[in-house]
Amino acid sequence: MSGASVSWSGMNWHTSDPVIGQRVAGNLLLGFSSDTPIPDLLRRAVEFDPTHCAFYDATGETSFGGFWSMVCKITHAIAAHAETTGPVGVLLPATAAYAAGIFACVAAGRVCVPLDPHYPDQRNADIADTTGMTLVLNQPGTRGTVPGVATIDVAATLSRDLADTGLPPMVQAMDDPAFILCTSGSTGRPKAIVHSQRSLLNGLKFLLNTLGARPDDRVLAPLSIAVYGGFVRQIGY
Repeated sequence: MSGASVSWSGMNWHTSDPVIGQRVAGNLLLGFSSDTPIPDLLRRAVEFDPTHCAFYDATGETSFGGFWSMVCKITHAIAAHAETTGPVGVLLPATAAYAAGIFACVAAGRVCVPLDPHYPDQRNADIADTTGMTLVLNQPGTRGTVPGVATIDVAATLSRDLADTGLPPMVQAMDDPAFILCTSGSTGRPKAIVHSQRSLLNGLKFLLNTLGARPDDRVLAPLSIAVYGGFVRQIGY
């Protein structure tokens, strides 16, 4: 992905969408424990200051409270698809909704597969086939499709009122599969690598300690969200 950047709690990730990132103070995972589920880390940030800017993208600013509402809505929409139990793909523009989709997959106890809308359709179809994807988060106007996979319209989901503003109890243990990230390998075909919440958080600890990252830092991540380097930064900052 190349182009402008979108900022999530202090970290920019590069996209070719027309968005402008800005530095946002505060690091969601500062002082975190790899024994704490990722949705609970988000809850901690929301409780600390729900009005603080969590995300800035082409649609404007999203506070932590607003972001929490997005995650809750998408989580309940995923849970309503009880007939699908396989991994959930996230194929959305580079907005707060993409990050909300990632958190929602974990909160719903489903394995998350990040997809890049700027990949060729065949690449995303190959990833869907390799991972056994049974559901995809998408919305009208998003570049890219995954034919033959059930879809949740995220734009419609976020437009609805939600009476229950909480998340369901966590059913995914810290060492259970939580994310599938694909590399191309030497064959050009996707090779799926499974990560648990704990393994991802341990990777984040290493990254933060190595960089000496602080809450007011700005870091440019010119990587696709669908690969480890881009994905770990999207979750971690």
